[in-house]
Amino acid sequence: MWLISPPDSISEVFLVELLREQLNHQQALDQSKLEEPAPNDPPPALNGTPTKKSPKRSKTLQTDLNSSIAELIASANQQSNKKSPKKSKTSQANNSVSELIANQQSSKKSPKKSKGGATVQKRAGYLSWEDYFMAVALLSSKRSKDPSTQVGACIVSPEKKIVGVGYNGMPNGCSDDQLPWGKEGEEQNTKYPYVCHAEMNAILNKNSHDVKNCTIYVAMFPCNECAKLIIQSGIVEVVYLSDKHHDKPMTEASRKLLTMANVRTRQFHPTHSKLEIDFTKV
Repeated sequence: MWLISPPDSISEVFLVELLREQLNHQQALDQSKLEEPAPNDPPPALNGTPTKKSPKRSKTLQTDLNSSIAELIASANQQSNKKSPKKSKTSQANNSVSELIANQQSSKKSPKKSKGGATVQKRAGYLSWEDYFMAVALLSSKRSKDPSTQVGACIVSPEKKIVGVGYNGMPNGCSDDQLPWGKEGEEQNTKYPYVCHAEMNAILNKNSHDVKNCTIYVAMFPCNECAKLIIQSGIVEVVYLSDKHHDKPMTEASRKLLTMANVRTRQFHPTHSKLEIDFTKV
């Protein structure tokens, strides 16, 4: 049986034409089937006289098709006689989209509930982005082997993704057991000519193509040498925790360079005075 569910917008004339085409197509199919021998048809006569074909199958299919056409026309008439005005496909689509958006917004606003039915709120006291990035910088400083000063740096992209981390230490391939860590005495016998600062290592350790338009979080205000690297790498903002060397000549030179290069600088003010990492509470 040929079944069709016509949409509401199809006119009765178009529906009749469509059914007429289907009827012609079905009759053609019936004619081709009649030309094939059915399993129960008698074999052709030996004298060449053709046997008569049974029209029972064609009549049955024709009856079924006429019944389907009558049902479709009745269904179309019932739909056209409805009193409620029909909406266009565009308005229906707009209503569907509006309902979907409303459902999504209501699902976002509705608080989650536990199995017991009580409302579950998000955790309070979590780290802000600023605290998080500075905490990563301070955590990185714990890798430093400098006995007097441990400094860490964390570079963050405009999308708030960490793209570089570093701490102060000796260059790769140079034994930190053989090089000096002291601060007093002749310069070549101190740590200053040898140590790579945290800012330098963070820039060189970047995991992105570059660090342009990024922000660097660092424990101490950068020295003049690190300021040069920050400017040349394209970093646009420096967030520092301590400025205890504010009056030293190298810090004054650093501040002058950063100001001329339009690199923003600001001091970090934490919302947590202390953070605890407990490996036993996981």
